[in-house]
Amino acid sequence: MNIKNITEKIKEKLPVSKSKFLIVLGIVGLLLIMISSFDFVDTGQKETDDDPVSSKVFQTSDYISETESKLQRVISDMLGGTKVTVMVTLESGAEYVFADEIKTDADVTKDQSALKTQQSDSNHKTYIVIKDSEGNEHPLIVTEKMPIVRGVVVVCENGETPSVASAVRLAVRSSLNVDDEKICIIGRH
Repeated sequence: MNIKNITEKIKEKLPVSKSKFLIVLGIVGLLLIMISSFDFVDTGQKETDDDPVSSKVFQTSDYISETESKLQRVISDMLGGTKVTVMVTLESGAEYVFADEIKTDADVTKDQSALKTQQSDSNHKTYIVIKDSEGNEHPLIVTEKMPIVRGVVVVCENGETPSVASAVRLAVRSSLNVDDEKICIIGRH
């Protein structure tokens, strides 16, 4: 097919009057605009490893759950697969140190008659913020301090016997860097 044949076919299918043609053309244009405004991308909240902010966000409840789960597996394996329950409590959540910028202004005033010098300093602290993949601003995290464990309770079979209690206490103390007085081991009955 050549261009003349195509244009003739288009002319045959077009409305006769120019005003009708312009109306149809306008409706097609509006439809194209409306279609282009639809967001066909999945808007479900997904945490990606590429996003430096979301990968650093710390959830205290996740930390507790993971720690309890890992301790349960280790202690259960130590005791030959017996059922173990672990509860971990924290002093507080994670602490963050954010990147900041401090601007210092210094004013020096000299009084010639009294031969005095007066100095005043003012500091202005601002946090450095970054934008995530969705355009939200977050402060830049420099350091993340993990929470301090307040105490650990372990319930296991034969937990009342000195040898089992000693082994469990050593496992908890070694894995969480917790003092003995913060660890409670109870036998399962």
